[in-house]
Amino acid sequence: MTTKADQAVPSQTLAEQIDPLRILAQLPLRPYQLLGDFRCGKGALTIPLAKHTFDGRVFATDESEAARDEVSAKLDQVRLSNTVVYDPKDEDSVLEAESLDGALVALALSTLRTSKPAMLKRVAKALKRGGWAAIIEWTKSDADEGPALDKRMTEEDIVDIGKQAGFRFAEKRDLSSRYYLLVLRK
Repeated sequence: MTTKADQAVPSQTLAEQIDPLRILAQLPLRPYQLLGDFRCGKGALTIPLAKHTFDGRVFATDESEAARDEVSAKLDQVRLSNTVVYDPKDEDSVLEAESLDGALVALALSTLRTSKPAMLKRVAKALKRGGWAAIIEWTKSDADEGPALDKRMTEEDIVDIGKQAGFRFAEKRDLSSRYYLLVLRK
């Protein structure tokens, strides 16, 4: 007898489940902007962001040194030089306060072990007035992958945390039955 776990589909990244260009098309992007990719992971959305902002710059960070190294290697492989990959410990020396036009925080808040309001305050500090933060998270539905249901955040939870960090709600979009996107404005 096979169990549900035996039949589980191998874990896929967000970029494997949803075309990154479809995600970027829903963001207020301009090719000259300065953008942040906070908790960028292995760069599934960093590379498309960097390609889109050919006259701008992307600042990508992740707590994992291995992830940062992988993003840097991928950027070298595709010959993109408009991206700075940095250790979050060095953030104050790499990013000026209120320097970014927009920021992406994909699938990070639900899995964050530190303070969620502190994370969004960090993003808000880096954004210009009127800047946007795109938050992508898992829906609170039963799924075979991603964080446990009790770790997932509702849209209302994120909007409340965003307000504590100085954001206001702008819009929500469903990316699929598994993911949603919130755009917050500073």
